[in-house]
Amino acid sequence: MASFGSWLASSPLGTALKSAIAVVLSLILTEISTGAIDFSNWQTWMYAALGAALPILINALNPRDARYGRGKVSK
Repeated sequence: MASFGSWLASSPLGTALKSAIAVVLSLILTEISTGAIDFSNWQTWMYAALGAALPILINALNPRDARYGRGKVSK
């Protein structure tokens, strides 16, 4: 079984997860810079995370995109 780091680096879901976490973290850091974190904005964070992850998931589902799935060339 592959390690978590390998999965995170090479799978489409791992890549989408990294992008989503980066967006949420940047939104949290933006709120910290204004003085306080307001968790009532959690839905905005999730919408932004979905927006960041969606293009990666679309690419993963595209059979002509060789970065993931059937067309992927393994080293």
